[in-house]
Amino acid sequence: MEDDILSREARKRLRGVTLRQLMYLVELARTENFRKAAEALSVTQPTLSQQIKQLEETLGFALLQREKRGFALTEAGALMVARATRALDVLGSGIDRLLLDLEEPVLRIGLPAYLSYPFITDFVLQFRKRHPSVFPHFVELPAAVMAEQLMAEKIDLAFLSNPTPTRFPPTIREKPVWRSRYNLCLSKNHPAASKGVLTHQDCQDMDFILLPREVHAPHYEHQLGSLKSLADAPSILQTDVVNAQAQIELAKAGLGACLICQGTVQLADDVVLRPTDPPLAYSEISAFWHSRNINPLLNRFVTMLDDLVQGQPLEPEQ
Repeated sequence: MEDDILSREARKRLRGVTLRQLMYLVELARTENFRKAAEALSVTQPTLSQQIKQLEETLGFALLQREKRGFALTEAGALMVARATRALDVLGSGIDRLLLDLEEPVLRIGLPAYLSYPFITDFVLQFRKRHPSVFPHFVELPAAVMAEQLMAEKIDLAFLSNPTPTRFPPTIREKPVWRSRYNLCLSKNHPAASKGVLTHQDCQDMDFILLPREVHAPHYEHQLGSLKSLADAPSILQTDVVNAQAQIELAKAGLGACLICQGTVQLADDVVLRPTDPPLAYSEISAFWHSRNINPLLNRFVTMLDDLVQGQPLEPEQ
């Protein structure tokens, strides 16, 4: 373990190194440009250059190989950037942990605005039973906004349908929690409503009500692709309706059929839900969270999800 013990000379030089200098060096290495690094750090280029120069003098070796059109990290500089990055990450994580210990943590959960899902309510009730002192903060958002807030770490966990409105990086974890096949919801007075199962022939002249494409393009394409198995050229009713309940109201008025999963919404007596042959695609919901999120309540919630979902069928009985 001798390598872990600082030498007297290293301690002496370390006393002259500031956190600001290490942050400047790491940002400079990230941007590979003095101007961009200075802008990101909200300092002037001369200040940035001066601090890097002072760091080199304190350490006793060159970090940059300066050239007419820029610079390159020296071998020692690249090693210093790697070590400084690790040290700043450890220190930052420690500060985050202390802040959480000093403050009452809040679990922020994003819920889909498009449709209500009873199973999510059940998850939350189970969580409250296990942790009665915890009151989760719920935010109902459109899918695209929820994905943005998850990436920005403004919410801890998001329940989103697949496909998601954006492609998440590997740092975002996913836990599938539910899926169910779409059925067609239409007015009780619709000519096809009397049939138990709707076929390709029943759907040829039917209008369909979908979430507008600009609201959630992957979701729109997913539903449209499924409808193409029922109708050669599905006729999509152009609307600005952005939630399932409003779609059902349009179906109730006889303007078309919308795609609804059984058990996700309370249906009135004047509409019916019909399966199709061939069957429509699945609607799938997953829980998403950031792998670097250190909120202890998030860890408890994800653990509970694992317990509840493990060994249980994702698709509810029809």
